Amino acid sequence: MPGKRKIALTNLADLRADLGLKLVDMAQAIKPMTRQTLGAIENGEAKDAIFMHALFVRMRAAFAGRFDTFDFVEAPDQPGRYFIRYKAKTNADAVEHDFERLSFQIMDLNNKLRRAMKGDGALLCRQEPYLRELLETLCEHLEREKAA
Repeated sequence: MPGKRKIALTNLADLRADLGLKLVDMAQAIKPMTRQTLGAIENGEAKDAIFMHALFVRMRAAFAGRFDTFDFVEAPDQPGRYFIRYKAKTNADAVEHDFERLSFQIMDLNNKLRRAMKGDGALLCRQEPYLRELLETLCEHLEREKAA
């Protein structure tokens, strides 16, 4: 019986960064994939080809709506190495993506703030400038939406 074909996904970290997600957020969106599995793939670990295609199908279902193109492509001149080719949507859709990314950041910060309130409040003080910037960005976005 021939061995299973193993392939590597080369740009998962870039995709995740462009989506503005942490490993845990991406894993949550494409369950049952775990944060540990995604971390191993980001670090270049090759996985079974069928598994990688299943991973791509889950990612396409979760994230393809944010991009004009979203394809699983073999890297030229590098057998067994694949990447996800994606292209950002037009400017109007990019604003929606930024809003969604900021929403994730606000939720994450909100969780940190709740934990800090239970503690001594030091984390709350350290996060104040970042929280203020996020709030201003969100307000600017809402004002643009209201004006349009």
